[in-house]
Amino acid sequence: MFKTGVRSFSVLLILSFIFLGGCASQQKVIQLVSEKLDLRYNFTSGQTLQYRTNSTLIQTMEVRGNEVTTEVEKEIVYSVVPTKQDADKSMLKFTINSGSMNISQPGGDMKVDMNEIIGKSFTMQANSFGKEFESTDIDSITYSIGPTKHSIAIDFQAVFPDLAGKPVTIDDSWTVIDTIKIKAATTDFEMVMIDKYTLKGVEQIEDRNCAKITCATSANLQSISTAQGMDFVTKVELKGNATIYFDYENGIFVKINSDASGSGSITAMGDEKIIIPLEQKMIVETIFVE
Repeated sequence: MFKTGVRSFSVLLILSFIFLGGCASQQKVIQLVSEKLDLRYNFTSGQTLQYRTNSTLIQTMEVRGNEVTTEVEKEIVYSVVPTKQDADKSMLKFTINSGSMNISQPGGDMKVDMNEIIGKSFTMQANSFGKEFESTDIDSITYSIGPTKHSIAIDFQAVFPDLAGKPVTIDDSWTVIDTIKIKAATTDFEMVMIDKYTLKGVEQIEDRNCAKITCATSANLQSISTAQGMDFVTKVELKGNATIYFDYENGIFVKINSDASGSGSITAMGDEKIIIPLEQKMIVETIFVE
């Protein structure tokens, strides 16, 4: 039962860790700007924004002297339509347009059927600086990996990079602390992230004048899960870096490239208590699709 539980949980765990991601496009040499930029999202009613996120996650565990590596490749294409604005928040409708996932692990490769989520929608509030607020209907949008249902909530906990909330110029920095919590039938997940953003300059990407922003992230996460009748407590420390491009003239998030890596352990509690060391690496790319 122990080996079966770890194999199942390795898939659950690796799908729980998410950072922001980016876009591939032509870029011109960075320009320095002397004036301050007031970076704000422009969520205009009726405007449809479409994004594609590609991620690769690699997790390596040492189980009783044996190295177990799981790799997950995932793509989600989604559209965002602002439906309502008030003084400081916008209501956004997200729709999943397509999705795919492939899992490679010692027990064999698996292609996950994502058809269950295609065409499904949920709403979320966000302000003009990219801070997300409560969402509705997202927990009910799930896909299956074997006998287990997984919500898409983790993929949309930090959709928009956080902007400064004040005019900034080159080398200005701002720090944001975010806490992501997800409670599901078999998993309680919490991740605390500290993001330090810095405005580096301006680049022209596909004829868009974009602010180039870097972000250094550190995160601590804890997950308490049940799989195959066993309890698992996971603790991981992660560090990552991202490069963000934001069209400041039109208020549109254009692109993020990011990577994150870290180490920690899983404590498995069944007939015996076993501590499993692990390492993780993730690369994510999110693209604004015209």
